[in-house]
Amino acid sequence: MPATFSIRPATAADGAFLGDMVVEAANWSPGRSRPRYEVLNAPEHGRYVSGWMRPGDAGFVASDPQGE
Repeated sequence: MPATFSIRPATAADGAFLGDMVVEAANWSPGRSRPRYEVLNAPEHGRYVSGWMRPGDAGFVASDPQGE
């Protein structure tokens, strides 16, 4: 069964969701999960979402037909 989804440009309202995705990406290893505050306070990760949406920021969000 083929997946159905849409892709749209990210907006300022997507900041929390983008933070969630940065945390998921940083915690890719099952044996090394860190809490959200720790990941987003680390400069190497938090820089992607701190102050989102700054001039020059761009992103995309994929969602299913229910908007999830």
